Amino acid sequence: GGGGDDDATTLGETLQIRVGIHVGDVTCGVLGQRLPKFTTCGTAVNMAARMEQTSQPGRIRVTKDFHDAVGDAEKGWSEEEVIPLKNMGSMRTYMLNPMRGRS
Repeated sequence: GGGGDDDATTLGETLQIRVGIHVGDVTCGVLGQRLPKFTTCGTAVNMAARMEQTSQPGRIRVTKDFHDAVGDAEKGWSEEEVIPLKNMGSMRTYMLNPMRGRS
């Protein structure tokens, strides 16, 4: 950063991210005095992290809880998939392609 010569757009590279989403309770707050940092923790945060870790570039993996809350408000959902999650057992999930159905 800063100089502009190594910006991804200048080099013609594309950025692809993975996203994971879950719903639930979280605890948050500011930790530290010298270099305070805002942080969140809880099962919902860990579950969202697992969704991101098992997602694919350019896709959004969500838990069934989130999918049920959003419903048909979004188009482009994959079929339900049960995936194993490290230290959490199996979870019913859906994958969203945010570009599907867009003009």
